[in-house]
Amino acid sequence: MLFPSETLDKREHPKDVMNYLNNWSDGLIIRHSDFSKLKELSLYGSIPIVNAMTTNNHPCEILSDLFQ
Repeated sequence: MLFPSETLDKREHPKDVMNYLNNWSDGLIIRHSDFSKLKELSLYGSIPIVNAMTTNNHPCEILSDLFQ
């Protein structure tokens, strides 16, 4: 599944978003510039979340560049 990064900027609470994604996915790769969004999602997630964009703790820059 691919969602635009604006999806995480909607008014829906991150807990609700993660309730859906926990059921639909085995893991997430998130490209969003706001690291606090990833941290908040991880509080409610039961699946791994890989940071693929922020300037904080960004282990996958080369993978995200290849994805584009």
